[in-house]
Amino acid sequence: VVAILYFSLNHIFVYLGIGLSVLLGFLSYNYIEKIKFQNNFENSLSYLRCKPVSMVLVVGFIGGITFITTGFQSHYPKELIIAENEALNRNPFRCDFDQKFPCYIGNKDNIKAIIVGDSHAEALMTGLTVSLDLKHSGIIALNRSGCPFILNAIKISSIGKKQDCYEENIKRLEYLDSHHTGVPVFWIARTGLYVYGHSNPIKSDEQRIYFNSQANKEKISLQEALKINLNMTIERIVVNHPVYLIKPTPEMRKNIPKTLAKNIILNKKDDLSINYELYLLRNKYIISLIDELAYSNDIQALDPIPYLCDNGRCIAQFNGRPIYSDGDHMSEYGNKLLAPMFQLAIQKHLN
Repeated sequence: VVAILYFSLNHIFVYLGIGLSVLLGFLSYNYIEKIKFQNNFENSLSYLRCKPVSMVLVVGFIGGITFITTGFQSHYPKELIIAENEALNRNPFRCDFDQKFPCYIGNKDNIKAIIVGDSHAEALMTGLTVSLDLKHSGIIALNRSGCPFILNAIKISSIGKKQDCYEENIKRLEYLDSHHTGVPVFWIARTGLYVYGHSNPIKSDEQRIYFNSQANKEKISLQEALKINLNMTIERIVVNHPVYLIKPTPEMRKNIPKTLAKNIILNKKDDLSINYELYLLRNKYIISLIDELAYSNDIQALDPIPYLCDNGRCIAQFNGRPIYSDGDHMSEYGNKLLAPMFQLAIQKHLN
C-alpha cells in the first residue's frame, strides 16, 4: 500500500497488491502464527532465548538507530534534505498555533502594521516583517486557521455548534475599532478554499463557509453573500485604518517538499510549477471581487503574481528549493519572495 501510494503506481498494482497480501497472509499463518513458541522460562536470561523477544529487541534496536539518525539522513543528498526540511520551515512566531490574541512581533510599543486572516496570512506574515526593523517597529497578527476575516462568516463545521469563526471575527473587528488607529491593515485569506473547497484533487472540494445573510435570504448565492459581507468588513476597517487586500497566492495541488524529495530519490526532473491559467481558473472570481471592492472602497489590492509567476507558469521552487511547506502554504523561504510587494506598501506609512 505504501509503495503504491509513494510511487503513484497505477490500478493494476492494486490487484497485484491484493494477491500479494493473500500470499503473505498464507505464509505468515503457516510459518509464524502456527509456531508454538516457548512459554516456560527457568530464569530471566531464558527470556532472551525466546524468538519473539529476540525479534522485538532487534526491531527495537534498528528502530532506535533510525530515530536517532532521523531516518539515516546522512546518506541522502543535500538537496533532498533541504527539500524535506522545507515542510517544517513555517512561521516561527507561532501566533496561530498558540492562538495568541493579539500576537505581537517586534516592538509592541511602535506598531507599524496589522495582518489579519487565516493560515495563509500566518504563512505570509514574515514576508511583511522583513520590511521592518523589529527592534524599533512591530506588527500585530490577528490570524486564525480556517477563519477568514469576513463578518458573518460561519464555518460549515460550526453550524449547530459554537460559531467560533463568527465570534472570532467580531473580536477582531472590535480590536481594530479600538486600537492603533491609522496603522495599515493587511487582509489575507485563502478565499477560494471557502468558496470552492480544496484545490488538491485528493481532498474534499466542498465549500467551507456559510453566511448569516444566506439564512435570511434563501436565494442569495454564496458568491453574492461573500461580496456583501467582505465589503461590509472592509467598510468597517477603513474607518480607522488604511487597508490592503492581498490577492490569492497560487495553490500547487500537491505537497511540494514531499514531491520534490521523492523526485530526487527517483532521479525524476518533473516541473512542479503550474500553468497560470489553472491559477486564474480557480481564482478569477476572487480576483475580480478584490479588485472591485478595492476600487469601490478607495483602497489598494496587492498582487503576488508578478513575484511568483512568469512566462505563463507559477513556480513551486526557487533555486532548487521549495517555496511551499505543503501544497498551498508558502514556507518561510518562499514568502520572502513577496517581501518587495509588502515593502512597497509599508514604506508609505513609515514616515
